[in-house]
Amino acid sequence: MSATRALLRSWSLPAVLALLALTAGTSAAQTTFWEEDFSDVSDWTTFQTVITTDGNIGTITANVDWGKAETSNWSSGTFGCGPQSDWLHVECTGVSGHFLLNIMGTDYVEHNLLISDAPGVWDIDLGAATGWTGWQAFKIVVWVEWALPASASFDYMSVTSNADRWEEEFEPIQVGWRDDNTDPGFNAVLTDLPGPFALLEEIPGVDWGKALSPVLTINVDEAPTLTAVVNSDADMSNFLFGIQEEEGDYRFFCLGRGYEPGVFQYDYKEMLQWSGVHTFSVHVAVESRDIDGYVVLDRLTLDCSQAPPVPQYACCFDQDETCYQMTHWDCLAAGGTPYDCYVCDWAGGDFTCPLWRACCVGEECVITTETGCAGLNGEWHPESDSCDPNPCLPPEYACCFPSGLCDVMTEDECVAAGGILYAVEDCDPNPCPPPEYACCFELDETCYMLAQEACVAAGGTWYDGQVCSTAGGAFDCPLWRVCCIGEVCTITTETICGQQGGIWHMEWTACAPTNPCEIPVPVSPDSWGAIKSVYR
Repeated sequence: MSATRALLRSWSLPAVLALLALTAGTSAAQTTFWEEDFSDVSDWTTFQTVITTDGNIGTITANVDWGKAETSNWSSGTFGCGPQSDWLHVECTGVSGHFLLNIMGTDYVEHNLLISDAPGVWDIDLGAATGWTGWQAFKIVVWVEWALPASASFDYMSVTSNADRWEEEFEPIQVGWRDDNTDPGFNAVLTDLPGPFALLEEIPGVDWGKALSPVLTINVDEAPTLTAVVNSDADMSNFLFGIQEEEGDYRFFCLGRGYEPGVFQYDYKEMLQWSGVHTFSVHVAVESRDIDGYVVLDRLTLDCSQAPPVPQYACCFDQDETCYQMTHWDCLAAGGTPYDCYVCDWAGGDFTCPLWRACCVGEECVITTETGCAGLNGEWHPESDSCDPNPCLPPEYACCFPSGLCDVMTEDECVAAGGILYAVEDCDPNPCPPPEYACCFELDETCYMLAQEACVAAGGTWYDGQVCSTAGGAFDCPLWRVCCIGEVCTITTETICGQQGGIWHMEWTACAPTNPCEIPVPVSPDSWGAIKSVYR
């Protein structure tokens, strides 16, 4: 009190009046933060004063050296959104003694606005008097002094702003909000729960629901900050705030995400690199996935509150799977793709940049992301990070032929060539089984289909390239018949008999009991030989 008294008595009235910024009127876009017409003064608290009303005139009377009255409840407004934008309007109809009018913030520091001992009408620049910027709760304080008793009578007071701004306190919800009730497909509805406001999404199979504010036309230089107050003791879903353009390209900008109650502020003017007047909506979304999702909001404002620095979100680059934290525009300037509202896993979030892998568009191979591959109507191969060798060409494997020959070719090529495909990628070492051809055994005219090694090991003769007639070929094993070399009889093949200089007899199959190779001796009927032949 002594500081206020010293201030009052050290200033002359002309000096005080010189500090008051007078204006002829206020903007048509004026926002009223607080007003008092003194038809009822129940929301004032008096300290060694009394307030009486007569019509719409409120008189504050003090019977002590200093008495005061202040508004009982805190009012709030957003200050400093533009030069000379915030005003206290005062209409004083009568003064007995002296009065001093202050405005007090939540720090309980009083800022002097007016000192007078005469009636008048004043419009006082609150920005110049307080230095406040952004959202501020306040009370109006009136001090009365210097006459016993002293009094000050007022017809009207108000705190207003003519700067562009917007506020939604959801008491009730403003007309013009869009949700699933007005725009099917938004998948979420606005609802007044007992007390708070909620955006609720409970549609099965829906991941996100959203609502859009009324369409706003705002000078973003005067209201560059979006402030959202989220308040609920219950577990809420993942939610986000954004800006939806309502002109031009109708782009959507994600500002930030949240998971718990709190105050969320975004310098959307800087984040979007806007200036001047823009037409847009405030976008609120809630994630549900496998549960009913909701977010409870106490207040949304567009004003000039001081916002934190522009957040950095995930930024990804072509052919680079490293996640970088950058602002939206820095990411674009560096040639990256910004993922607004997503935070890299290494920075405490859960976001990782898309994988760059081979994408097959027919037999053409390109390296791209899964999303990029889908846009090309291609087949994405997350297991392959290179096009060399080309994973889009049909796979080639060892193709084996009956001859034991191995060649590398596709399955279609192998089948067309009459081969059998083996699940190995090359022919070194040769995976093909050895060829089976005719195998013949001594004194055995049966034709067997065996590999060379098996045939020789069993004592047979292998005929390379020859296929038994019993296996669909034209080969039969050689006949084993009598071969006469002189009168010596052996059983062998025609070829071997010829090589030995013998005469091969296909009609004889045995050398015993009678040697077919012996030459008979001619004799007369009465010779000794003839007689002996009788007894043979």
